[in-house]
Amino acid sequence: MQEEQLFKLEQEIQQMVDIDGIKHGVSDGIINPAIYKKAKYKVLWILYEPYGDTGGWSLSQAMDQYACWTEITDSFKFHRQLIYTVYGILNNFILREDMPEIHEPDVFFTLKSFAYINVKKIPNSVARKNPKEIKQHALKNMPLLLRQIDDCNPDIVIMGGTMNYFRQVLPLNREPDGTCGTVNYYRTPGRLYLEAYHPSNTTLKDTVYCNEIIEAVKQNCL
Repeated sequence: MQEEQLFKLEQEIQQMVDIDGIKHGVSDGIINPAIYKKAKYKVLWILYEPYGDTGGWSLSQAMDQYACWTEITDSFKFHRQLIYTVYGILNNFILREDMPEIHEPDVFFTLKSFAYINVKKIPNSVARKNPKEIKQHALKNMPLLLRQIDDCNPDIVIMGGTMNYFRQVLPLNREPDGTCGTVNYYRTPGRLYLEAYHPSNTTLKDTVYCNEIIEAVKQNCL
């Protein structure tokens, strides 16, 4: 996707407003197009919603500006899970317990190698999500979300608790093609969809969360 197209799409999302006409959208997508393009596997995360009191800014640009792990001052578990999971996928399916520490540049800069979009573009100022509200935004935003998926053209899509919003609109089999622990996976030509917990979940240990996704991709190595 051309940078000009990315810019126009980000502007379109940032101009979205909530029902009160107060909060604007937070744009998302490919974090660093040049690095994403060169990645062994192009990985797209699809998650719930951004957090914050205001919108009108770019989540992907904000994430691309991080220079080291110590610059991340909140949502440590969330960012850690994104980075370690993709690091394993891009580095011969190494498992979490065998990876270097996250402050190592080789690990941390994995953050710039994937894409990340939220179903709901208007930020939530509280940590607890509203499932009914997210579902409403999923229905409203679906044409845009499908366009974002096409624009990212990923090899691997990781649905972090969001698969149910897309089940009727993606070319997936009714039943998963296989499972790896708690992860269901669906194969389509040239693409693998994973149905997983959200990265911030408290159901699985961090190591198990990463390893199940890595193993699921390994079983379906594209």
